[in-house]
Amino acid sequence: MVRGTIIFLAMLLTCAPVFAQGEQKQVSEADKSRAQTINEGAIERFKKGDMEDALGEFRRAYVVDPTNVTIKKNIARCYAHIATSAFKNRKFKDAARDFKLATDFDAGESSYWLSRGQSFLEGSLNEKAITAFEETIEGFPKLARAHSLLGLAHYNLGQNKKALDAWKKALELDPKDIVAAAYLKKVAKEEQVEETLSEDYGATHFRIKFDGRSDPTLGRLVGRILEEAYEEVGDLLGFHPEGQTAVVIYPGKTFQKVTGAHSWVKALYDGKIRVPGKGLSKMSAAEIKKVFRHEYTHALIHRLAGRKCPVWLHEGLAQIAEGHSLKNSRKVLRKVGMPTWNSLKGSFVAVKDSRKVGALYATSHLFTSWLANRAGGMWKFEDLLKALGKGKTADKAFKDEFGDTLKNLYSDWKRS
Repeated sequence: MVRGTIIFLAMLLTCAPVFAQGEQKQVSEADKSRAQTINEGAIERFKKGDMEDALGEFRRAYVVDPTNVTIKKNIARCYAHIATSAFKNRKFKDAARDFKLATDFDAGESSYWLSRGQSFLEGSLNEKAITAFEETIEGFPKLARAHSLLGLAHYNLGQNKKALDAWKKALELDPKDIVAAAYLKKVAKEEQVEETLSEDYGATHFRIKFDGRSDPTLGRLVGRILEEAYEEVGDLLGFHPEGQTAVVIYPGKTFQKVTGAHSWVKALYDGKIRVPGKGLSKMSAAEIKKVFRHEYTHALIHRLAGRKCPVWLHEGLAQIAEGHSLKNSRKVLRKVGMPTWNSLKGSFVAVKDSRKVGALYATSHLFTSWLANRAGGMWKFEDLLKALGKGKTADKAFKDEFGDTLKNLYSDWKRS
């Protein structure tokens, strides 16, 4: 999925509290001294990594001397460190909340405002991200990064024109912003098609663009199918996210033209669910359901694991969610043969041979289904995907959840 570069907030981890220096006539000398002593003790706790204790002490110092600007900055830095830890653990709402608290104590530090928006953005809470970035821009109008990320939040919701305006502004402020430049080129191409499409607002968790002139009912049908997928696939993986997912149904032959996908690609998810509309209206409701459940599963996996989930697991879980036939997958392998473990670990998109692709998909489906049976159900996958999202390697995550390395598990499955 193309998301741009999300700043990893490393600078916040290097920020250290500073000693209070300011003097205010409203506070007695005794209270100033006592606040300074408490502040120094809080700094020691901060250095040891005891963030919650440090925060409590900084706040106690602030109560004693609420006019001391530096104590307020120390509180803000402490909240920012706590927020950064939450961000790394994919607790994006918690991160956004604590970055907001950081701004309450140090409104002049732009990184706190920006990081709040990034937390919403990485958690796919794009509407909240837009609000956060707009507030950031209000306070720091020349901060190019805020405009660039605002563009990404609009883009994730299918609001291409607003996204393009934001990226143009970002480039005005920083002509070296290669991410904004790349998105500007990419999305301008997409908008040549999407500006002609209708938008259906009937689905709570999805924004759907489609060719309303050729089939005015398609958007509502897809909306119903996707809302059903939201509940049922969400139950399967134990996760029902907030926010909306953008969906684009491309008219005619524009799908391949815009996405650059191989001819064998029936649909894809790259931050948006993208589906070729050609022939979609001729499918049965059951076939349409399979297509969108498959792609929504990819969206859900991304929300849980970020970009850390192996492709084969992505595709295996998506085929289980769509209800793909195990019998058909076995039939494919009998014809084509079973791929090696090394070939399964790579990207499927780069493979042009449709027969080889079929074998990779079939193997992903059968291996993932075998893992689910081994675990006694799908429940292990939620924890596994979350572990991947928090930075565990695939081998470590699978060993923790399934009791062995992936290579060994794959060998066990092949012998079964």
